[in-house]
Amino acid sequence: MLIERMRRRLSAGTGIIEPVGIRLGDFDRMRPDSNDLLQEHQIMIEEGGTKGSNPIRPFLMFSGERHGQAEAAINFYTSTFPASRIISIEKYGPKQAEPEGTVRCASFVLNGQDFMAIDSAAPHAFNFTPSLSLYVNSPGLSDFDGLVGRLSEAGNMLMPPNNYGFSRKFAWFNDRFGVSWQVNCE
Repeated sequence: MLIERMRRRLSAGTGIIEPVGIRLGDFDRMRPDSNDLLQEHQIMIEEGGTKGSNPIRPFLMFSGERHGQAEAAINFYTSTFPASRIISIEKYGPKQAEPEGTVRCASFVLNGQDFMAIDSAAPHAFNFTPSLSLYVNSPGLSDFDGLVGRLSEAGNMLMPPNNYGFSRKFAWFNDRFGVSWQVNCE
């Protein structure tokens, strides 16, 4: 089975943390043990195959100081990019495993790319890192400047907008939610 082969390859040496066949609604009943690499590689399975049109999609987990920011980030991102929309946001209710009102599971589209996101109050030894960033090609300088200005507001610049020799203009930064972006002007 393709999914089983993918799971074996992705989990090789990491100590799989999510058995094949798990559903999104099972998240609130799972807790990693200290040896697990929570959500390093995650395969979501639904009846009839993978959920959504893109079988591989970025999965953003808002934890630590970012916990509780998933919904605000999703609203911000979908208002920033064209061809974007929120598909669903499911929140925790009273007496569930996570704080009430935080995002249990969200699905959204940014410029045609499917994404997922959750809030996690569980303690983790990691958070967002620039070693994995969202890369955006901008067709023109005005689009580039507008996109970098909006996304980097209240964030921090790793490489300020400039011509670094490999493109007309490039910027790398963490946004206000801690997500890393690279924006390139073609």
